[in-house]
Amino acid sequence: MVFHKAGKKTKNISFSINNQPLEIVQEYTYLGVKITTSGSFNLCQKTLAEKGLNALYEIYKRIDFFRLSLRSASKIFDTAIAPILTYGAEIWGIFSKFDFEKWDQTPAEKVHLT
Repeated sequence: MVFHKAGKKTKNISFSINNQPLEIVQEYTYLGVKITTSGSFNLCQKTLAEKGLNALYEIYKRIDFFRLSLRSASKIFDTAIAPILTYGAEIWGIFSKFDFEKWDQTPAEKVHLT
């Protein structure tokens, strides 16, 4: 992966190992964290939110979540969904722009509000 500013195209650059050409890709997943050539972690956050939403729907299929006490529902969410949403936050969290007026629009918060 060759990092560059958003919107710029990669010039004719090639790399090889033992005369085997290496592919230059636009995104790469490393330990579950999606990295793009622009260095943005927006794709990572969206992917984690999708996985968290899928897990939440699976829980909804098996448990009548809305009949649980608030404490029980929060405990299930905090132990099953929150770790998915915050996976790798040590890496991508520091690059997030925290605009508290638009906080409800972040991918993780949309899952939390579901």
